[in-house]
Amino acid sequence: WEKEGLGVVRGVGQYEAGTLRLIGDQAEAWADGTRSFVADPVNAAKVAAGLAAGGLALSQWRLVLEYIGVIGLGLSTLNYLLGLESPSQLFEDIEALSGKAARAGATLQGLKEDIARKVSQASQGD
Repeated sequence: WEKEGLGVVRGVGQYEAGTLRLIGDQAEAWADGTRSFVADPVNAAKVAAGLAAGGLALSQWRLVLEYIGVIGLGLSTLNYLLGLESPSQLFEDIEALSGKAARAGATLQGLKEDIARKVSQASQGD
């Protein structure tokens, strides 16, 4: 068992492998690995720096989310621009979108006028 790198429990005549026991054994193995990793001062400094950075990020979580949003928007824009075949395609897309926006604005203006007319008629009817 030991040659294969499997865990060996010494001093126990019978080993009962239950769920909690397996989780406990895995936690113990993880803790041993962590202790030996952190025993090296360089690795301990890395762990401390990581914990400090994580603590700073948690204390400034709103700022971190803002940065994530800005970076995500920038990467999405970059991805879109890199997917274009030519600069003229960008101008065509802008022109198409501005036409759609103008049509949507005209539709909303028409709805606004209809609602104003109906409100005016309802108030005159009272």
